[in-house]
Amino acid sequence: MEAVLAANSYWSPPRDEGSRWLYEKVFPPLRCFLQDHKSHQIVFGEQDDFAPLEDEFFDWMQLGFALMPTPRYLVEVLGLKSWDQVRVYMKERKLPAAWWEMTWCGDPSPHETGRQKFEELLKEKYGGDR
Repeated sequence: MEAVLAANSYWSPPRDEGSRWLYEKVFPPLRCFLQDHKSHQIVFGEQDDFAPLEDEFFDWMQLGFALMPTPRYLVEVLGLKSWDQVRVYMKERKLPAAWWEMTWCGDPSPHETGRQKFEELLKEKYGGDR
C-alpha cells in the first residue's frame, strides 16, 4: 500500500483536459480510500479478476468514479430506509443500476434479489425500528 501511495508517477499524469477527470473525480476518493483501508488486504487488478460472484454481488460496494448503487450502498451510504425511497432514487438516476431493471430473468430476478438484500441490510442495521 505504501508503494502505491508513494508512486508519484501514478498520481501525477500530465495535467490537461484528458486527465482532469482523474484529478477531480478519481484521485481524491481513491487516496482517501487507500489511506482509510491501508491496514486491510487490498487486491489490485482488473475487475474481471476479482469481481464478486453472482451470489456475492449484492455484498459488494463500489464507490467513487464508477459508482455502482448496490443495496449496500443504498443502506450504508445513502441511508435509505424503504423500498419506496429506492424506487425514487432509481427513477431519478439517468441510468439506473442493471440489477434494478432486470425484473424478468431468474428466479428470483436480480431486482427481487436486490430487494431481499436491501431488506436484510435494513434489518441488520435497524432491527425492526425504521
